[in-house]
Amino acid sequence: MARSRGRALCLALALGSSPAASARGAPGAGGPGAAACTHVAAPRGAGDVCSAAAPCDLPTGLGKLAPGEVLCLRAGTYARSLTWSEAAGPRGTDEQHRVTIRAYPRETAILRPALRGERTRPAAVILFRCHTQGVPLAMSGPCQYGRCSDGCPRYVTLGSDPAEGGKLVVDARDVAGASAAAIWVQPSWNGGDAPATGPHHIRLQGLEVLNSPTHGIYWGAGDYNEFLDLDVHGNGAPGVAMHLHGLYLRSMKNTVARGRYHANRDSGIHLWNGEDGREASFNTFDGVEVYGNGCSTGRAGGAACTAQDAPAVTAGTGRHNVFRNMKVHSNPRGGGFWLASGAWRDAILDSAIQGNAVASGWRISGIYLGDEGYASDVETAAFEPALQAVEPLPSWTGSFETRLEGNVLRGNAAARGWKGRTALCSDQIFVQDTRKNPVANITNNVCSP
Repeated sequence: MARSRGRALCLALALGSSPAASARGAPGAGGPGAAACTHVAAPRGAGDVCSAAAPCDLPTGLGKLAPGEVLCLRAGTYARSLTWSEAAGPRGTDEQHRVTIRAYPRETAILRPALRGERTRPAAVILFRCHTQGVPLAMSGPCQYGRCSDGCPRYVTLGSDPAEGGKLVVDARDVAGASAAAIWVQPSWNGGDAPATGPHHIRLQGLEVLNSPTHGIYWGAGDYNEFLDLDVHGNGAPGVAMHLHGLYLRSMKNTVARGRYHANRDSGIHLWNGEDGREASFNTFDGVEVYGNGCSTGRAGGAACTAQDAPAVTAGTGRHNVFRNMKVHSNPRGGGFWLASGAWRDAILDSAIQGNAVASGWRISGIYLGDEGYASDVETAAFEPALQAVEPLPSWTGSFETRLEGNVLRGNAAARGWKGRTALCSDQIFVQDTRKNPVANITNNVCSP
């Protein structure tokens, strides 16, 4: 059985992680100590020495940061936002020459932009955008099937190493705007050549992300990124007429490892394609805990609960996404995993799915493999010719050939009122169409009411 599973996952794992990540070993291993701080900034820093003895302010420190260098932030609150664009913001050149912005060891630094001027609030605490018109895309090497451009921010590490005891907090309580988020990636268009390019090889590690009026992290485009050891919670304000998630991912080849996604107004983690080439595919999730979503306890001061049902993890579209060693529990308003629309050959493996409830008439409890979808969810193929040649997207919608193996499901509420389903695993796994999702792919799961 282990041999069969290894063969089935070979393609997904090979395409789901970058060669660069494999070369450097486990994500987030090691990390610089205080002695490795090239520059040091403080909330009330001054001058341009930027040392531990004479720290500068944050803008000065950012201006000094060069590839291969580290800017450490001393404890306190920094009342400003950070923006990367095609021309602004430090960036590295390759995996060995990143730029790193991190909390000083054993200290907590807070990014909380304040009101700037009478009418202007920042749209994000951390904003990435790029313009790639006329800039050739790198479509070989570590970006063989991804969209990497030198016109985009790249090779940036933000956060802290949990082993060193420091923390970098992204507090979005003062951002504003219909698309506001704590961390926001704006996709860019390249004149029809390669739409939705974005920042690549960005590593977010050890961040606490909270109090956004909408999403905690909206990653609208950009491949080969890492989300490691994050604590994303309390995002999503009442009265906002859209789904509001902890992590909204619309790109490929990303690694999400460890960390917690909880108390967000809608889903903790949400994957979805777009009509403009943003394909949420070949992503790997490992050891992530998702719990207590459906209601935000963030900046609203009380519970801001979704008006609709919110699965803990929504893999609405994309292909070859792998969820391994997940802990998905105690989500009160939409169950555990929801896979439908254009979710193709995803895998949920060796995960614990427990105590998730069903809200108003929703049709999942533990895991739901649905058949419904939208035609636009498969239109991204036109923008991915290299992938289309290897594995053409299907012409139908709905989840397809999902692999469920080695999971433990316990105490998830039974789904309600959904006709045509196949109920498995003590009524905690529901398959709408067993022709698309054969029961043979659902093996060795341990289930109890």
